[in-house]
Amino acid sequence: MLPSDETLVQRCAAGDRRAFEILYDRFAPRVFGLLVRLIGSREDAEDVLQEVMSETWARASRYDPSLGSAATWVLMLARSRGIDRIRKRRGMMTTLAAAAREAPDTAPADAPADASPRLRAALEELPAEQRLVIEMAFYRGLTRDQIADALGIPVGTVKTRIRLGIRRLSEQGEELGHNP
Repeated sequence: MLPSDETLVQRCAAGDRRAFEILYDRFAPRVFGLLVRLIGSREDAEDVLQEVMSETWARASRYDPSLGSAATWVLMLARSRGIDRIRKRRGMMTTLAAAAREAPDTAPADAPADASPRLRAALEELPAEQRLVIEMAFYRGLTRDQIADALGIPVGTVKTRIRLGIRRLSEQGEELGHNP
């Protein structure tokens, strides 16, 4: 018969690594599922899962069964760390959006060193809102969802601006190709 969750946490508090392995196997799928739904990113959920399980091991001696089940304790810890990750990500996006809004009419600061002067000039010809989302996506590596969050606009608007900007860059490239 397998030990209860509470017994496993108590054994973890005593330094029993095998108990932690069992506890990890038992809770990791539930914690991961909760984190994916909460955070919305599998990659971030994987990172937070590791943080939660490490913290479960480190704080096992603080678990008080009179306050609730071990499952509730671990899942509340996961929820708390997931919310921390969301807040951290929002803070980074807010900072990025503020920086982008301060200098929307500049050439891409993160443009690769080997970007041609013609590409840089073509980017400068784009409307500011198209250039900004293209810079964020291609030079800073942000996803459409991250760009939407950072700028406070719908994902569909981000997609449209990227598509229009790329189309315009393509048209400019064709014109430049025909007129050397």
